[in-house]
Amino acid sequence: MLPENPFTTYQAGSSIINVYAPGHGLTDSSVYVFRGPSTTSGNYANPNDFDGITGANIANASGYTIRTGQYISGARDASTDYLTTNFFYFTVDTDTATSGNIKGGGYGCSVGPVTIQA
Repeated sequence: MLPENPFTTYQAGSSIINVYAPGHGLTDSSVYVFRGPSTTSGNYANPNDFDGITGANIANASGYTIRTGQYISGARDASTDYLTTNFFYFTVDTDTATSGNIKGGGYGCSVGPVTIQA
């Protein structure tokens, strides 16, 4: 499970989302899907909307290719073990940030393989 509000928009007008996920163990350049909290019906809700990014878009069933590290100052920063172990980013489809540098997504979000079921 990801910590509360794990997603941070990069900057206004950007569709890049940095994700804080301590010790994530994910593989760079692989596809993962994001989900909100599980529901009582055995499905997953969408993450909360934030900064012009819809939770439904983050929870795209096809998933997103992630890059380990953080997207900072217009480029990938994977210069330290801390960055590659605790952060990754992806580019969300269609939505762009309104303000940038805004955290969101809510509580109970998770990331995993596209095939995971509730």
